[in-house]
Amino acid sequence: MYMSILLVHWRYPMALLTFSLVRLVSPVGPKKSPV
Repeated sequence: MYMSILLVHWRYPMALLTFSLVRLVSPVGPKKSPV
């Protein structure tokens, strides 16, 4: 139980970080979605 909670808490911020990173690196990301 604790493991799954820890995994979710650690994976969510990581996914957000990678997502923002990809959008920052890729020039098509920010251009397509202004949000």
